[in-house]
Amino acid sequence: MEIENGVILYTIGSDGCLNGLYANKGAKGEVFNEVAKKITDMSTIEGKYECFYFEEGAGVPCNLLIDRNSDGYFEMIWSIGTKPIFKGVGYLMNSTQIVVNYWDV
Repeated sequence: MEIENGVILYTIGSDGCLNGLYANKGAKGEVFNEVAKKITDMSTIEGKYECFYFEEGAGVPCNLLIDRNSDGYFEMIWSIGTKPIFKGVGYLMNSTQIVVNYWDV
C-alpha cells in the first residue's frame, strides 16, 4: 500500500495504552485501527510502546517511540525491529486524545 502521509486519532486509555483510528493516501477512503501497549512509565505519554496496525485484513507488529519536544508536541517513530518505517508529529487535543500527522521514512 502506498502511504506517503496520513493521520491518526488516538484515544488514550486509563492504562496508558493508545487506540488509534487512521487513514492515509493508500487507504482509498478506508479507516484502519492501531493499538499500542505502553511498555515504559505509565504516568506519561512519552515512552516506548508495542503496537499493531491493521490493514488489508492483517495485523502488522511494530514498535512506537514517543518523545515530547521543547515546543510541546510529540515526535513519534514507528519501527519494525531497528528499521524506522514512519515518523510523525502529534498534538494533544484534550486529556484523552492525540492527533498525529505521519509519513513514510
